[in-house]
Amino acid sequence: MTIGRRVVLKVLGSVPLVAVLGCDDDTEVVPAGKLFNSQNRIVLAGLADVIIPDEPDSPGGAKLGAVPYIERLLTAFEVDPPAIFADGPYSGRTPFPDGTVPPNDFARFVPLDRVQEAAWRKRIDNLRTLFKTGLDTIPIDTKKEDYPEIFRGLDGELQDAIIDFVSQAAFGVPEYGGNPNGAGWKLSRFEGDSQPLGYTIYDATIGGYRERVDHPMSQPDTQPDPAPMDADTIALLAEVVKFTGGKVFR
Repeated sequence: MTIGRRVVLKVLGSVPLVAVLGCDDDTEVVPAGKLFNSQNRIVLAGLADVIIPDEPDSPGGAKLGAVPYIERLLTAFEVDPPAIFADGPYSGRTPFPDGTVPPNDFARFVPLDRVQEAAWRKRIDNLRTLFKTGLDTIPIDTKKEDYPEIFRGLDGELQDAIIDFVSQAAFGVPEYGGNPNGAGWKLSRFEGDSQPLGYTIYDATIGGYRERVDHPMSQPDTQPDPAPMDADTIALLAEVVKFTGGKVFR
């Protein structure tokens, strides 16, 4: 069975990364640092497209913000507080039930305590060395079709980091530098962060909560699936379920 790009997107888009949420054109982000040179960025973009391939009708890993996301993470301590944990509770992308819009708290980062800072500095220092060492060895004129083989030849730790960070960039909140204009959420059919609206709304006239018509929680959703799983995706998920000891019900 050949696993195509849409299967990859469905699987990546179903992991908990998606729960980290949304985006619009006015998203405020922390300026990216300057760790990578132009060669590094071109090479990293090519490797990102190995993880999520670029196609004419939808963006790959590079267009989904992998390079600025990774560089922002690896230069997180160039700003104060460090760009590690976005604040909350609201992003400003979703209004309150009365239509008023809260400020974007996600654009503000929270200070780290002493233990967190020490641990993150060590982790980021190791990642900086890992990425720079690996990327500097790949020629800038590498052809697009050669990147899958280049990726397979990378150090295993760097491979794992690229897979993790490309996925995070594509489906995480835009304030971290990836998922431009919510492009990753659109691919995975995820509406983004729904708070403070949520899926149930307090209604004073009934003295309790009522469900949103467009997001029923206790009744079947009558809207058709905008992207039903194809046979390859179903087969892949069935193999995963069986491998982990589960049962597949038809």
